[in-house]
Amino acid sequence: MQIKKLFHYPIFPLLISSILFFLLFLNLYSNAFGLIPNEWFSNWQQDSEAIVINSLENAKVHGLWYHYGLLGGYTKQIGLQGILLRIVNCIIRTNQIPFPMFRGMVVFLFCLSIFSLLYWSKKEFGLLSCIFLYIGVFFNRWILVSSRNLYWVTFTLLLPFLCMLFLCRWEEKREVPLKYFLLAAFASVFLRVACGFEMVSTVMISMEVPFFYYGIKNSWGIKSFFKRFFVSAIGAISAFLTSLFINFIQQALYFHSVSSAVDNILYTVSKRTGMFDIAVDKHPGPFADSIKDVDKVYQRSLEASKIQVLYPYFVEGEPIFARMHMASICLIFMLASICCLIDKKYSGSIDKNRKKLGALSVAAWVSFMGPISWYILASPHSYIHGSINYILWSFPFLLLGCMLCGGILSHLCHDHSQSIKKWGKFVVPISAVIVMYFYVDFCKIGNLYLTRIREDGIKIAEAEYADIFYYDQNLYYVISSGYQKKKVFLHFYPEKSGQEYANEFGFVNEDFSFSSNELRTPFWSSVKIARVPLNKDYNIETIHTGQFDGSGREWETRFALGDFLEVPQEVVADKLSDDHWTNGVSHDGTTLLFTSDDISLRLLLGNVLETSSGQRVLVTAVEKRGKWLHVSLNQPIDVSDGCPNPLKVIN
Repeated sequence: MQIKKLFHYPIFPLLISSILFFLLFLNLYSNAFGLIPNEWFSNWQQDSEAIVINSLENAKVHGLWYHYGLLGGYTKQIGLQGILLRIVNCIIRTNQIPFPMFRGMVVFLFCLSIFSLLYWSKKEFGLLSCIFLYIGVFFNRWILVSSRNLYWVTFTLLLPFLCMLFLCRWEEKREVPLKYFLLAAFASVFLRVACGFEMVSTVMISMEVPFFYYGIKNSWGIKSFFKRFFVSAIGAISAFLTSLFINFIQQALYFHSVSSAVDNILYTVSKRTGMFDIAVDKHPGPFADSIKDVDKVYQRSLEASKIQVLYPYFVEGEPIFARMHMASICLIFMLASICCLIDKKYSGSIDKNRKKLGALSVAAWVSFMGPISWYILASPHSYIHGSINYILWSFPFLLLGCMLCGGILSHLCHDHSQSIKKWGKFVVPISAVIVMYFYVDFCKIGNLYLTRIREDGIKIAEAEYADIFYYDQNLYYVISSGYQKKKVFLHFYPEKSGQEYANEFGFVNEDFSFSSNELRTPFWSSVKIARVPLNKDYNIETIHTGQFDGSGREWETRFALGDFLEVPQEVVADKLSDDHWTNGVSHDGTTLLFTSDDISLRLLLGNVLETSSGQRVLVTAVEKRGKWLHVSLNQPIDVSDGCPNPLKVIN
């Protein structure tokens, strides 16, 4: 009895909230609980984040407003996140840019946004709804992978929705002038679009969602609803146009040309939406050539139907929770919405709170149209960026859906507490079996790769408690359980052409803790497995690796890539033709082009290639340049010997 009384003191909810805040922060900042593969967590959208990081590096050398505030040479947005981080960096005056601190700031702001929504959920629908929302955020794989990214600053996607939500809540107690809605909409949307125009339609629709909830809950009239709706819409559209105008000024200054700035903006819109690409023949203006000249890599995205774009977002890609895709989650939310209609004789609590629950259900399904709007209006962008746009489901459709499920379940439990106690003895063991099933399923990827590498991989090295395999462009470390806590040292020795990557000792240091590269296996598994990619920006000659702790090296081995990789018998250049290439052969005939990730192509150095016409040439260099692999020849070949003609490899 005394323990129950303790929870009435404010300090205990505050303590519990602080602990939950810390756990969420830890989860989002470092994937501390291993809910997603560390490789995905560490590498997600590094190329986008690198734009911000490079702008910070440039600002140290060239000043705060280098490139007029743009993110380096990236002109497609104002770059507000980069500007703000540059200002913070100037204030703290550190020798090195504190990227971990900046990521921590972004995660902290996201956690604050979520906990403000948790507070609202607790006040409106009770503790269980709040718990469901917290679980829905904590285990959401796409929130987890994206929240710390310095480019996407995902808390800004939720900010306009939260601003309108709390203004409406405030309005329940006192009159709120319409100008507050206008200013809040302008400020929150401007903050988002100044960090990137991507997903703007989703943000604008989510901003209007609170009006549907409070309009139904408080029985607003049509006039009251539309006054708030249109005033906030005017603020949001004004913010978008203001941001677009500022970006236009930046581009005009950057390109030293107004026409180039307009041209670049239309080109970007064309790639993302395809709208100008359709109308260009009817409106042949000064920008027609640039609009028509959309990169060929975008052509398929422009031609894809809306169904082709939408379908994968429901049933494919990385799941949202565990192995659940959006199609399954939508069915669960539909069931929760139907439960809002349960008759009074089955649930008096639902009947009593039907208006609020119905309002939340309507709000959730209105928010569902947010991501749908972007998938359709910017279908080329959505077609290409399947590795990004799944995050849209969460802002705020998944969050509202979790609240709805928790609210419905809370009322059902309240009305049927006696039946729950009666059947509880069956529910607990069944729940334990379900949890165990999902845990085993969650950990199966490690066991899957253990089977693959043992059957199809190449064993490179063997120690007392560790084996190293090569399989599909990766090294796999298989280590007895318990020994994986020792750190792995890994030194790549580049060939001469890649010496700029090496340190003073001649190698590239890629030491790692086993957990950072681990593929999850069940806790009772006798061995653990970790993966290291070998596809680097330089050619690897030899590898030196092993494990060590405070007392020294436990084991070590050294081997060359050529010891276990075979030189391919024939190769085919990539089918690329532009101003510099014809069917994967440079116009001077001295270089072949490949985009294959097959690292065995790196072994072509020093081998002879025989063309389809019988000419033999020596490979003098193999260099990685971005995503391309350039194979240099000692003499020109005819460009007609390019793709699709195979080139025979003679050792």
